[in-house]
Amino acid sequence: GRELIALALLALAAGCAAAAAATATLPPTVELRQVGDLLVPFQSELPIPTYEPQLRPTIDLSDAWRRRSADFDHVLSLSARTPDAIAAMEREGGGCHRVDYDDRRWESARLPEMGGRRPREGVRPREPAYALLRGPSGMWYRRRESIPPTWKEKRVLLHCLAANYVADVWVNGKYVGYHEGGFTPFSFDITEHVRWGDANVIALRVDNPPWAARSAKSVAGEMMPPGPGDWWNATGVLRDIYLEAAPATALVRADVRAEPGEQGTRLRVQVVVRHTDSSAFAGQVTARVIPALVAEANLTTPSAAGLLGGDPTVPVVEGKAKMNVTLAPEAVVAFTLDFTTPPLALWSPDEPFLY
Repeated sequence: GRELIALALLALAAGCAAAAAATATLPPTVELRQVGDLLVPFQSELPIPTYEPQLRPTIDLSDAWRRRSADFDHVLSLSARTPDAIAAMEREGGGCHRVDYDDRRWESARLPEMGGRRPREGVRPREPAYALLRGPSGMWYRRRESIPPTWKEKRVLLHCLAANYVADVWVNGKYVGYHEGGFTPFSFDITEHVRWGDANVIALRVDNPPWAARSAKSVAGEMMPPGPGDWWNATGVLRDIYLEAAPATALVRADVRAEPGEQGTRLRVQVVVRHTDSSAFAGQVTARVIPALVAEANLTTPSAAGLLGGDPTVPVVEGKAKMNVTLAPEAVVAFTLDFTTPPLALWSPDEPFLY
């Protein structure tokens, strides 16, 4: 009896040790940081922007990609990005992250796309979706892009709105960072990697590890959700990818909380500013409330600035807030603008009023 119990305990311990060894070690890249009185979300050392289109220069990276499908080492994809792990991914790719790599035999691609695993023909709708997919689980992407010299005094940001599931990025052969999560956007400041006056090579490795049952044999078993789903688990860059030129002192996000009342509407605008210059900056932040002019001609306008009517510098609604700010060199600051306007029209399906 005691011998059987001892053997059972040894087997349980061995199984737990094996499971622990297979557990993913890839740290999350998102965290909340206390900045002043506010909690600010950061990702890969950058304050997370709203990803709403801004009136800044951008370069659409939809066209002119080269792609190659591959089956990656999923344990490696879900492991911490140590120098050895990054070197292993570069060897696995045969050096395709390098600037001088010859990708002329790769397929041409336009992003976003549903690459890699795709639905098989003649599928039965009640079967688990992942079991019905065909093709490799990963994709390599490469693209060349020249960046205008007018961007030299700005920060060059690479934005990708979704890549499923684990994405790693290189620029001109230098490793930039990674993102885990197939439906959340991510950004990198690639300014220090840019080659001015020459084509810049952007390389992406996107792996979509299979969903496996929780077991000691598969690190993918630690992913959520752990079982099959009822949607097409597509691999690759699934949403827009583009470059943005941000000024050295840039508004990153402004989160608005409105509290309507009979006497007026209280607005609290939580503002995050990133200052990347090596010298301090002093300026003023102003918040105004301007009714949106929505018409058939601008229904598809991606930027809120496209909904302004008349002179946007003149607020139609009384009430605004100003704050003088002083920014230390290379700092992120966060503060709240708190002010009250006359009662604002509430949005409804019958009267979809916007500001």
